[in-house]
Amino acid sequence: MKNFLKYISITLSVLILSILYLSIFGLETEKFNNQIKNKIYQSNKDLDIELKKIRLTLNPLNFQINAKTIGPRIFFKKKQIQLEYIKTEISLNSILKNKIVSSKLEFSTRSIMLKDLISIFRSLTGKPELFLLEKSIKNGQVIANVKLNLDEHGKIKKDYKITVDLKEGKIKFLKDYNFENINFYLKIYDNTIDFKNINFRSNKINFFSNDLKIIQSKDTFFVKGYINNEEAILNNDLLKLFNIDTKNLNFLNTNFNSQNKFSFIIDKRFTIKDYKINSKIKLSQLSFKEQEFLKPFFPKLSKLIIFKNQKIEIDYKNKILGFKSSGKIKFEKEFEDIDFSLIKINDKFDFDTQINLNKTVFNIDFLNFKKKKQSKVQIKISGDYNENSNLNLKNISITEKDNKIILHNLLIDKTNQIKEFRKIDLDYFDSEGKRNIILVNKINKNEYQVKGQTFNANSLISNLLKDNDKKIKIFKNDLKIKINLNQVFIDSENLINDLNGLLELKNNEIVEAEISAFFMDKNSLKFTIRSNQNKKITKFVSSKAKPFVKRYKFIKGFEEGNLNFSSSKIDGISNSLLIIDNFKIQEIPVLAKLLSLASLQGIADLLTGEGIRFSDFEMKFTNNKKLMTINELYAIGPSISILMEGYVQSNELISLRGTLVPASTINRTIASIPVIGNLLIGKKVGEGVFGVSFKIKGPPKNLETSVNPIKTLTPRFITRTLEKIKKN
Repeated sequence: MKNFLKYISITLSVLILSILYLSIFGLETEKFNNQIKNKIYQSNKDLDIELKKIRLTLNPLNFQINAKTIGPRIFFKKKQIQLEYIKTEISLNSILKNKIVSSKLEFSTRSIMLKDLISIFRSLTGKPELFLLEKSIKNGQVIANVKLNLDEHGKIKKDYKITVDLKEGKIKFLKDYNFENINFYLKIYDNTIDFKNINFRSNKINFFSNDLKIIQSKDTFFVKGYINNEEAILNNDLLKLFNIDTKNLNFLNTNFNSQNKFSFIIDKRFTIKDYKINSKIKLSQLSFKEQEFLKPFFPKLSKLIIFKNQKIEIDYKNKILGFKSSGKIKFEKEFEDIDFSLIKINDKFDFDTQINLNKTVFNIDFLNFKKKKQSKVQIKISGDYNENSNLNLKNISITEKDNKIILHNLLIDKTNQIKEFRKIDLDYFDSEGKRNIILVNKINKNEYQVKGQTFNANSLISNLLKDNDKKIKIFKNDLKIKINLNQVFIDSENLINDLNGLLELKNNEIVEAEISAFFMDKNSLKFTIRSNQNKKITKFVSSKAKPFVKRYKFIKGFEEGNLNFSSSKIDGISNSLLIIDNFKIQEIPVLAKLLSLASLQGIADLLTGEGIRFSDFEMKFTNNKKLMTINELYAIGPSISILMEGYVQSNELISLRGTLVPASTINRTIASIPVIGNLLIGKKVGEGVFGVSFKIKGPPKNLETSVNPIKTLTPRFITRTLEKIKKN
C-alpha cells in the first residue's frame, strides 16, 4: 500500500511539475506545421503560410494549448506578408483525436503594404466594403493586429477584432477624389469599422477627424463621422468635386476652414442614400465678377464684388438643403454687413437676404432715389425659386430712416420678364428733396391701380424725352393701369393737380392712353395715344410749354408759351408736328453764333438780354430709328424769323440748312407785293439789312456754322410768312 501511494505521489508530482513547466515554459516543435498549413489552405486556397518552430504552452484551466510562432510569413496570391507573430488556442481534445481545432487566432504584422493587408482581410472575412478599399488604395504602410475566434469547425466567428495603424496612405475614389498622406488608427469589430485619429490631404488641403464609423446592417452599410480641415487656401480643384461653376468666381488667396458632421447609407449596389451633412465653414474671402444688373443700383460698382469673413452653415437632411451665411460684402470701397439663408426642397429654393449699407452709394434711378451719404439703408429680399417655373420675390424692402420702398409678390419668369406683382408701397424723399407717396395695387388680372398723394415725375419725364429706340421687354403680359394722383411735380417749380387717366400696354408698348391734369393756375395738360391696327397717334397739349422745353440743355431762358404736339406712327416710322406759340428765348448758342456771323448784333444783344420773342414756332419732322429728318422748322417773331430743314443722326451727326431774316426785311419784302403788301403791312417800310442763308453741320459737340448774305427771299419763305400773318 505504501508503495502504491508513493507511486501515485510521484506520478502526481511529475504530472504537476510537467503541467507547471508546460504552462510556464512550454516547448517548441514543428510537428503541427503541416497540419496548420493544410487547415489554412482548406479555409482559403489563395492563402499559404511559412512557419518556424511553434512554442506550445499549456492552459490547464481551459483544457487548451496556446501556440505561438515568431516571424512567420503569409502568402496570398503570390503576395508576401511578413508577420511579427501568430498566436492560437488549440483544444486538447482535438489533439487527442489527431484533429487540430483552434478556438482563437491572433497575429500581428510587421510594417506591410496596406493594399496587401486589405486583400487578406477581405478573403478572411468576406466583407464587400473591403473590396472598395482594396480597389481604391494606391499606397500606404500598416501595422495590423488581428484577433479571431473560431468555431469547432475552424470557421471564423463574427466577434473578430482587427486594429490597423496606417501611415502615409494614398486612396483614389472615382476620377477626381484623391486622398494622400493618410494616417489613421482603425478598429474592425462587431460589423463595425471604427476610424480614429484620421488625418489626410486632398487637393492641397489638410483634413483631420477623431471619429469615423462604418457599420454593417444586413445588406447595407451605415457611414457616419466628423471631418474637419485646418485653415487652407481654397482652390478650384476642390470646388470641382462639388460641381461648383467657377467661371464668374475668383478664389485667389481665399482661406477657409470647416467642421463637417455627416452620415449616409451604402446599399448592396453601392448606391449612396439617406445622406446627411452639417458643415460649418469660415471663408476669409470670395470674389465675384461684376454683375451688370447691379450697376443701375450701385453706380460705383467695382469690377469685383468681394465677400469677406463669411460664416457659413450647410445642413442637408432628408433631401432638404439648408444654407446660412453671414459676413461682409464690398460693392465699391467699403465692406458692408450681409446675411443670407436658403432652403432647398426638391426643385424649390426659398431664400432670404439682408444687406445693411452705410458707406456704399446706392441709387434707384427710375425712382430718382439716392441714398444719403451718412445714412443707413437696409435692403431685405425674400422669395422662392423653382427650376421649372418662376422667381417669386415675396418681399423686397428698402428702408432708410423716413424712407421706405416695399414691393410684394413680384413674379419673374425664365426670360426675366415680370409676370405680375401684388403691391408696391412707396413713401420716400427723392434726390430733389421731393416726397413721393404712391401705392400700386393689383385690382384684377393684368389690371393695376396707381394712387398717391404726391409724386415727383421730373426724372421720369426727362427719361421719356430721351432719344431711345431700344424696346425694353419688362412685362410678360399686357397691362391696364389706372392712375389717380393728387399732386405731381413735373419739374422743380411746376406742380400739376388731379392727374387722372388710363394706360394700356401691349407687348411692352403703350397703345392706348388718356391722361389729364391741371396746373395751379387752372391751365390744363392732356396726353392721349390712340392705336388702330399698325397706326399709332400720339397727342400732347400743355398750356405751359416751359416745363418741357427747358429740359433741353441747349435752350436756356425759355419763358411763357403753350405747346401742342401730335405724331402719327406707322410701321416704326413717325411723322410729327410740334407747335409752340407766344414764347421768349434768352439763350441758344447756335442761334447766337448765327446772329454774330450775320452781323446782326442788335438782335444778338436782345438774345443775351431780355431774349427774343417768337409768336409762332412749327416743326414738322420724321423719326425712323435713330434718324430724325426735319422737313421744315419755321419760327416767326417781331425781331427775326427762321426757316430751316435737315437731319439729325442720334449722337453722330447734325446737318441743317436754312434762312434767317430780320423782321424789317420781311416787312419790306411783303410790303413790296402789290395790294397784299398795303393791306398787311401798310405803306411805310423801315430800312434794314438783307437776310442770310446758313448751314450747320458736324458732330453734336463740334458743329461748324457758315452764313451767306441773300438779297432776295425764296418764294417758300414768303409763302410760309404770309400763312402765319393771315392766321394771326
